[in-house]
Amino acid sequence: MIKKFFSGVWRLFSGLMRVLQVMVFFTFFLIFILIFLDKSESGAGGGMPDSAALVIAPSGMLVEQISGDTLDMALLQIQGGASGQVIVSEIVQSLQAAAQDDRIKLVVLQPNLFQGGGLSKLQEIGDALDEFRASGKSVIAMANGYDQSQYYLAAH
Repeated sequence: MIKKFFSGVWRLFSGLMRVLQVMVFFTFFLIFILIFLDKSESGAGGGMPDSAALVIAPSGMLVEQISGDTLDMALLQIQGGASGQVIVSEIVQSLQAAAQDDRIKLVVLQPNLFQGGGLSKLQEIGDALDEFRASGKSVIAMANGYDQSQYYLAAH
């Protein structure tokens, strides 16, 4: 009789353990699915409003390619600092994409921290700004003051 009692208690605990294991498994599975669905929904334009402005606020010198020690750049990025270099092609591609996107109504250029660059680089960004304006959208430049490079871009 005692043996039957303890074997019954053991089967009860064993069954409860199996049920708990299945519940924990399904809980982790559900959390994984919810995280995956949340990331896929917030992907390509999921959080973009119907009407927006592209803000371009370059901070540093215009360059074709980032220069410097890779480790130093990685540490600077981890610390949240700016490299002091702005890649021209990234700005140009952003402007080209914004010209095609109906949700982007205008570009706001804020060159306060812009330190300049070569004339060819300035012309490339200026041409991209002109193409953006040719798409029928506006460009607004805002700064406390302009140096020669900043004014060159703001004039577009």
